[in-house]
Amino acid sequence: MEELNKRLAEWAGISPNTSYGYPSTWLFMFPNGDHGVLPDFPHDLNACMKWLVPKAISEFGIQKICSALSNALFHAYMSNTNDTADRFCKAIEKLVLREKEGS
Repeated sequence: MEELNKRLAEWAGISPNTSYGYPSTWLFMFPNGDHGVLPDFPHDLNACMKWLVPKAISEFGIQKICSALSNALFHAYMSNTNDTADRFCKAIEKLVLREKEGS
């Protein structure tokens, strides 16, 4: 799951902070210029909404993102688990991979 988190962060424009002359392993630079700890996207739906959804909507359109989120919510509910964020992250990753394959 850590690799999924890193791939999504990179896709969203979140990168290791290099202000000390080398890439930090724990401090990251966000697209809005803020610095902070890398969100744990597969476990934090709020972080997904803040950092992944805006970019996903601009790249894939709101219809695909709403479909991915509703699908993740439905399957998490039906399986009686609390893994909505993880399912949503995997759905976004699939959209990103499809987009790359189509290019």
